[in-house]
Amino acid sequence: MDAPALATLIADEHPQAIAVVLAHLPEERAAAVLDGLPEDLQPDVATRLATLNPVNIHDLAALESDLEAKLRGVGTNRDSAKLAGTDFAAAVIKRARGRAGAARCSKR
Repeated sequence: MDAPALATLIADEHPQAIAVVLAHLPEERAAAVLDGLPEDLQPDVATRLATLNPVNIHDLAALESDLEAKLRGVGTNRDSAKLAGTDFAAAVIKRARGRAGAARCSKR
């Protein structure tokens, strides 16, 4: 599934759930999905991505179950390893071309 299609499928989810999904993708793909989200949603998702704490395996399984129909073919890492954080979020935002990337530039 390409990034624009994935963005469309998850755009109606809670920003925290979107951040968890992005955290399981490679940086380049996460940036492309972030770019595909509605511009008014991008800063909230980027903030949540930067501050995302490890996700409990049970919560991750529940999220995976809820999104299964939408995310067929997208794998998840089913452990509670550190997800996202500031380095990952910075790399994703730097590569994003939408509002989340623009917000980075305007705060300098």
